Amino acid sequence: MENITLGDISATIAFIAAFITSGGVIVGLVAKWATKWLLSALKPIETHMDELEKTITALDATVCKNFLMDYMASVQAGIEYDEASKKHFFDIYDHYTNDLHLNTYVHARYEELKEAGKLDR
Repeated sequence: MENITLGDISATIAFIAAFITSGGVIVGLVAKWATKWLLSALKPIETHMDELEKTITALDATVCKNFLMDYMASVQAGIEYDEASKKHFFDIYDHYTNDLHLNTYVHARYEELKEAGKLDR
């Protein structure tokens, strides 16, 4: 203990600080490289997911449109539905117009039946 000087202590502290700083820089560089590599590796998956989302949205719109048109044709033909079926119809109609943002001939047909008093919430 007698041979340790203040200069030795400060050199040791400087070495430890430099070691920690260089470790942080190395970790930062590796993290940046890994992020870049991971993003490039996931790009094909992201593209495929975008295509799937478009396909699913189109399928959702088609299924909703088919259900809505079938239901409204049945109502036009005089078929009576219970409250649960009516609620389901309006849920699907709201999804079609509000979530999918579609306003096609389905909306025109809906307005026709609503004005005729055949569709009421």
